[in-house]
Amino acid sequence: MNQNLWMALANNASMLLAFFIVYELSYLISRRLRLLRQILSGLLISGICIAIMAMPFELSPGVFFDTRSILISITGLLLGVIPTAITAVLAIIFRISLGGDGMLMGIAVITVSALIGLAWRRWLYPKQKKWRFLNFLLMGVFVHAAMLACVNLIPYPQNLMIWREISLPVMLIYPVTSVLLSMLLLHQQERRTYQKQLQLSEEKYRRIAENSSDIIWTSDANLHTTYVSPSVEKILGESAESHMQRTLKQKFPPRSLDIIGALLSEELKLEADALSTKDRTRTVELEHYRTDGSLVWLSMNMSILRDQSGKLTGFLGISRDITAQKLAEISLEKERDLSRTYLDIVHVMIIALDKDAHVTLVNKEGCSILGCQKEDVIGKAWIDHFIPESYRNELKNMFGLVIAGNLTAHEIYENPVLTANGEERIISWRNTLLYDENDQVSGILSSGIDITEQRLALNNLRESERIKRVLLSNLAGMAYRCNYDPDWAMQFVSDGCFALTGYHPESLLHNKDLSFNKIIAHEYRERLWNEWALAIAQKRPFRSEYEIITADNNRKWVLELGQGIYTEDGEVEALEGIIVDITEQKQREAQILYMTDHDLLTGLFNRKYYEEAKVRLDEDDHLPLSVIIADINGLRIINDAFGYEQGDRMVMETAKLIQGVCRESDVPARTGGGEFSLLLPKTDATQALKMIQALKSAFEDSRSLFGGKPGLLNVSMGFGTKNNPAEPIKAAEREAEAYMNKNKLLERTSQQNNILSSVMATMYARSHETEAHAKRLAVLCRKVGRQLGLPQKSLDDLELLSMLHDIGKVGIEDRILNKNGALSENEWTEMRKHPQIGYRITKATAEFASVSAYILSHHERWDGKGYPQGLKGTQIPLLSRILAVADAYDAMTQKRVYKKTITKEMAIEELKQNAGTQFDPDIVSLFIDIVTKEQTQ
Repeated sequence: MNQNLWMALANNASMLLAFFIVYELSYLISRRLRLLRQILSGLLISGICIAIMAMPFELSPGVFFDTRSILISITGLLLGVIPTAITAVLAIIFRISLGGDGMLMGIAVITVSALIGLAWRRWLYPKQKKWRFLNFLLMGVFVHAAMLACVNLIPYPQNLMIWREISLPVMLIYPVTSVLLSMLLLHQQERRTYQKQLQLSEEKYRRIAENSSDIIWTSDANLHTTYVSPSVEKILGESAESHMQRTLKQKFPPRSLDIIGALLSEELKLEADALSTKDRTRTVELEHYRTDGSLVWLSMNMSILRDQSGKLTGFLGISRDITAQKLAEISLEKERDLSRTYLDIVHVMIIALDKDAHVTLVNKEGCSILGCQKEDVIGKAWIDHFIPESYRNELKNMFGLVIAGNLTAHEIYENPVLTANGEERIISWRNTLLYDENDQVSGILSSGIDITEQRLALNNLRESERIKRVLLSNLAGMAYRCNYDPDWAMQFVSDGCFALTGYHPESLLHNKDLSFNKIIAHEYRERLWNEWALAIAQKRPFRSEYEIITADNNRKWVLELGQGIYTEDGEVEALEGIIVDITEQKQREAQILYMTDHDLLTGLFNRKYYEEAKVRLDEDDHLPLSVIIADINGLRIINDAFGYEQGDRMVMETAKLIQGVCRESDVPARTGGGEFSLLLPKTDATQALKMIQALKSAFEDSRSLFGGKPGLLNVSMGFGTKNNPAEPIKAAEREAEAYMNKNKLLERTSQQNNILSSVMATMYARSHETEAHAKRLAVLCRKVGRQLGLPQKSLDDLELLSMLHDIGKVGIEDRILNKNGALSENEWTEMRKHPQIGYRITKATAEFASVSAYILSHHERWDGKGYPQGLKGTQIPLLSRILAVADAYDAMTQKRVYKKTITKEMAIEELKQNAGTQFDPDIVSLFIDIVTKEQTQ
């Protein structure tokens, strides 16, 4: 077989890739110019076809083979009649121009390929992707079988020679090439279709978003906005770009942020749950800041955005302004409060149900809503006849639990009811349990309001008037209409006037008893008149905050919102507005300001305020400016020994004493745990020193700690003074700190000893341990130490360890220390903490730090079963092992409140039995020798 034939056909087939480029170029022409696109496609494909035919494999003179059959059949299959016809006609013309014996066969191949491709497109084109590969392969085989059949148009015997040479390459190369080219073009076609659909879809949803009255938005997983629709400007008063730049704290008030935080936390938990539904949506109602600082209510419907792997990448949401609905709901709640007094109030549906949920009472409004006569309702099963089927099981279960006393009746509950004509009306219920003469639950009394229109945001004029009436009657303040004159003579005042001012509305009408101007605090009257004048001149809404004097002579902060009412001539006819009490808001603002600048524990200024005051006072007018720095000595020991509550008491006592000495112009601040800083304007070094002496005297006289003993509150202090304007205030601070540190070095030893002595005294008073026990241990331990040949430093440490080993018990509760019976497991857990507490106390004191490690280990056992570290054998410090033996011996042989004594012989036997398990056997042996010799002597 001719190898050149195979190579020529393969090379010729590679030229078909140009078809892919032409197919891509055809998409550059608009879809609306479909005919033009088909004609141009046909012409371009014809060019490719002619190029392929111009470089064929010439098997014999006038007999050419190329891949035109693949190109033409696929054109028919994928592009349709017009491109195929153009390509076929031009290819036939070109083949005729070539002439030769194979001309007739070439024309036939072109024609058959075009017809088969078009027929295949019409009747056999596969709709399902999984059959396309086989379908295209079958078409390729069919087309080229037909091409081989066309070889019979060449005279015999030349046709037989051609059959032998060409059959195998054609049937192996051409169908496969047809499949590959078809799949490539089909993939390109589907990609283009998908891109177009995606473009149309994106355009569609973008138009929806841009024209929606709701806010449509997307965010990342942390709810940082990545897109928001233009409607945000109408609802929130800001551009989309500005909205996306704002943080969550700038968008939402704290209560809404709490809801968002809980929502995100719950979503993260659900994401971690493999069984949770991934296509979740959430609807939540939140308050949102507008750019002017006002709040709007938004109903946010959120769904999850995921990447291709299903991982949560963000959220898609629609936010709807429901502020009017929320105000309507608030108004309705107030009206329902009034309905408790009246049984048959207008627009309130009232029904009573017995224990079996049968109707025993229904009012006129209830019949009107249901569209029934009273006799058609009384006695009927309420849930079965008037509740939609989808809600029945839920309500039956809830009703049964309430009647049985297993569930508190819902005070307010919303559910739909069925009217006589099958319409569903949403009713907001207020429920109350009914009791019989035996105080047993006999049923439920419910008053309901039809809120269908409110829920659908389709309020009519009557409902609007009702809401206005309820709003005016229950407004937390007063609505008014007054003259535009200096007295603000009232034409109308709502009932809220009395709660706001202490004056009845009729007292203000037409200045009967007094004018409203008299109620306004004097310092605000002129400013208020000028602000109203400006609002009238600019014909804009009025807003102002000021104070009024109530009838009981108290001051209240109020917010007034109003507007001018004008005649047709533009003259001011009256002023209308509302005035509400904002005193609590002002107090909260003042409290927040106080908390921002003050230390919560002591009430002194905090470091933030101190740093600000330092900058403010660092001016020539305040020179000389002195700085005092004070630090409580021994605070860490107090915290370790008595707990942080006692330490806090010391800090508060110190702050109280400092505050008592300071002048009004001074700035006392707590700037650290036990550190205080004072700024003293117009105070020279002499005056600052007097201030320190006054503070020292106050500290020495303090008796608030350690059982009322004076002198134990010790504070190191230092001061520095800035006299020269060019000198930095930092220099005065450094001088004060250096002064304080110097004093701290001088006072540290005596003070720590005083505190530690107080701690020991407290420990002896609270526990069964005595100072005599400690001294006996010191004697026993020192004898063992001498026998071991320990140096004097170790003997001194042994004596100190004997005195301090149980100091940690000061941190254990009295009820545990003094319990007569056996300790519980929890109580033992607490008791076992005393070595660690003792370690911390002594570690904080330089004089006693040398025995802190021995105190920590004095309850370890030789076998490793002790506490707190579980040390074993020689891992336990030698001094701790000596103390353990001596302590056990003294505890067994000396009288205790909670335990009987035993003889020394019995105690020695007990030590022997526990040697090698609880105690160091060598120490036990040495100790027994010592006490035995003493007995003999």
